[in-house]
Amino acid sequence: MTIAMVLVGADRVFMAADSRAANAIDGAPLPQESKKLHQLDGPVLAVTAGFGSNLTGSLVPMVISVMKAKGSAGDLDFIDEWLGKLGEPIFSLGCTLLKALGGADPQLVVAFGGVGENGPRARIKRFDGGLQEEMEPGSYSVFGTDTDVMKAESSVVATRCLGPNQTIQADQWAYELCRWAAERWPNSVGFPLTLMAVGRTGGVSTRIERAGE
Repeated sequence: MTIAMVLVGADRVFMAADSRAANAIDGAPLPQESKKLHQLDGPVLAVTAGFGSNLTGSLVPMVISVMKAKGSAGDLDFIDEWLGKLGEPIFSLGCTLLKALGGADPQLVVAFGGVGENGPRARIKRFDGGLQEEMEPGSYSVFGTDTDVMKAESSVVATRCLGPNQTIQADQWAYELCRWAAERWPNSVGFPLTLMAVGRTGGVSTRIERAGE
């Protein structure tokens, strides 16, 4: 699995994810890094989580291809629609495959967001029941290996990461959460951490190593 983080600020959206790759069957860590965070066309980001990483890794690139073909950069409703059209078959295939191999369901989750005419927004789409979380400025969320436990810890960490204007410092929040999760679930979560921020004029990406490494 993973830890994936989303923070919607006053004028931009932040997303972060660890890079640990794990075997879908027994959860053992793999030597290669896993790319879970993506810059889409326009001021939009997406981050994925799920044991079916070989399957989910193709989902966002497919949506990007459709966005380019349709000229719909930055349209969250369009992205939502095509994540559903392309993601549901992938999720179904992942469930069938992992069940046959004796693994758990792939727990496919995708968060996507950006800055449009109505300001920064983000959504979290969960394929294990169609649940969706809408996020507006001032909100944050986290999901991954144990989402309920991660959400509780994210609130604790957020209170330690408030800046002078009582806004959460995204880099500190993401780093502390990833460090905590990597210690709790070392097979599922690991550094380096990727943090991306996107505003109206584009996005920036930062690779963060664990301190001392």
